Amino acid sequence: MRFVIVVALFVGWPVAAQCPDGAPPPCRPPLPTTAVPASNSIAVLYFDNLTRDSAYEYLADGLTEELISRLGRVRRLDVKSRFESRRVREQRTVSAAVLGRALNVAYLLSGSVQPVAGRLRVTVELVRAASGARIWSEVLNRAGSDLLAAQEDIAGAVVRAVAGELLPDERAALSRRATRDSGAYDLYLRGRFLVSRLTERGLIRALDLYSQALTRDSGFALAWAGIGQVWWWLGARWRPPLDAYPKARLAAERALALDSTVGLAFVGLATAAQLLDYDFARAESLGRKAIALDPRLPDAHALLGNLLVQRGRPADALIEADRAWALDSLSGVVIVSRFQTMRGLGREADALAVARSFGGQALISEGLFASTEVTVLVTMKRCDEARDVIRGTTGREWWDFRNVGIVASCLGQREVALAALDSLAALSRTAYVSPMAFATIYSALGERDAAIEWMERAYEGRDFFLLFANVPRWEFRSAQADPRFAGLMRRIGLPWPAPALPN
Repeated sequence: MRFVIVVALFVGWPVAAQCPDGAPPPCRPPLPTTAVPASNSIAVLYFDNLTRDSAYEYLADGLTEELISRLGRVRRLDVKSRFESRRVREQRTVSAAVLGRALNVAYLLSGSVQPVAGRLRVTVELVRAASGARIWSEVLNRAGSDLLAAQEDIAGAVVRAVAGELLPDERAALSRRATRDSGAYDLYLRGRFLVSRLTERGLIRALDLYSQALTRDSGFALAWAGIGQVWWWLGARWRPPLDAYPKARLAAERALALDSTVGLAFVGLATAAQLLDYDFARAESLGRKAIALDPRLPDAHALLGNLLVQRGRPADALIEADRAWALDSLSGVVIVSRFQTMRGLGREADALAVARSFGGQALISEGLFASTEVTVLVTMKRCDEARDVIRGTTGREWWDFRNVGIVASCLGQREVALAALDSLAALSRTAYVSPMAFATIYSALGERDAAIEWMERAYEGRDFFLLFANVPRWEFRSAQADPRFAGLMRRIGLPWPAPALPN
């Protein structure tokens, strides 16, 4: 009967009709703009997929995002982030002047992608935002799906048009390729597109695509780094960490053996030091190495944001979280990093704003991103609002039942919370369930012994979510009051009691 009680909570999800700016949810906070854009500023608008087949969406998105990354290597350009381009994606019918003001840029680069008779047709145009005047345009036709040569040609032309002739180091940076095999690169883009959706099915498919890319080019270091990233995500939510994390570390090591300049691989090694070894000093050192190699890598700044919160340095963490946010606030990694940083600073209202403005943006699942909002509302003792967040969620992942358990505890509905625990136990017989899901509900119920027991299991199993247990939260209050909790934090190497927060 308890399971029936849990299911009864998932009814009547409230849906917002639109955001204050007229856009559909999730709503985004407005970005500040200045009156006069820098003369070297440029935004790459998302390229159109001119086919009717959504399977080719990865081509358009891949070309756009790689151009943003490639142009970002040129210090003479001020290139807007992926997020800033994404936020105007559905406003392509407005004038260049309006888009230019919205993005605060002097130039706009737009284009389209269309496979035609076995070749790839890329149409591209650079305009001056204020007037809409065309500066440069071209139609490129490439054999097969070779985006590599097209990217180099487009990036080079854009730099010359905006900043003048290419400098030798800029030419080298723009021509640098991770692989010379266009087929391997195409497979890599497909995999990366799926990883950005962060669903279990997509991640598993991405592993296969990255492996196919390595079959074509065994020296493709980015594909190995991508495999490592997939295993980190799987280990955090869908697979036992002690199965997934060693595979992630091995993939990062293989990537660096092929190319010691791959920043994402250093992020992978840093994550291994953090989650497997509990060696936080080494993790920070590796994360900073990744940033030294690629200052625009949002994953590295997000890693440091999380890590510094865990180490009791929330002010430093905020700096890194802000940098990650400025680079790519569409990334699930970045969203979670900023959320955890705000909570580490005790800024619950700001954390709630992040959860509400970007919940679901990374497309992981309604329930997982609802978890961020739920935990803040519970800490703020806004239990009825927390119940409204989960009401209507139809997911059956472990975090969905965890949400029900802590909200029920907040509302004093002990039987519903116990039913959520029963549901977690049933789910654990067929799928991975985070031990911290059990620990959190037991702690919320005031069951110290059971909460500490499950936290010990989380410690042995290297549960990602255990590393945020040293932040003061309502649902952890019972476990944190137990002397055994302090001992557990010492074994992990995390500060407790939590350091005083900055003013």
